[in-house]
Amino acid sequence: MTHLTDENAGTDVIRRRYHQLALQLHPDKNKHSKAEIAFKLVSEAYECLSDKTKRKAFNAERKNYFCKECNNKKFRSRIEKHHVSPRVSNSTPTKQTLTTA
Repeated sequence: MTHLTDENAGTDVIRRRYHQLALQLHPDKNKHSKAEIAFKLVSEAYECLSDKTKRKAFNAERKNYFCKECNNKKFRSRIEKHHVSPRVSNSTPTKQTLTTA
């Protein structure tokens, strides 16, 4: 079972999913050493996604992680690899790099 929820999900779906995860991750019910951290993260996410203004700001920020050239979702590291020009090898400097440096 996946823990992801559709990005266009309504508030009822988000509330139900939050309650499921909150029950599963609550430190009183889950004795894992990181349960409290996970519970706080889920609570912060719910606080953001259940508020229309915060959710709109979140969605606007998410758009920064979309590749505008190829219109795909990319993680930051994949964007950098995808769109950064190839670097010159640092093994031996060339005459051009010595004169421009």
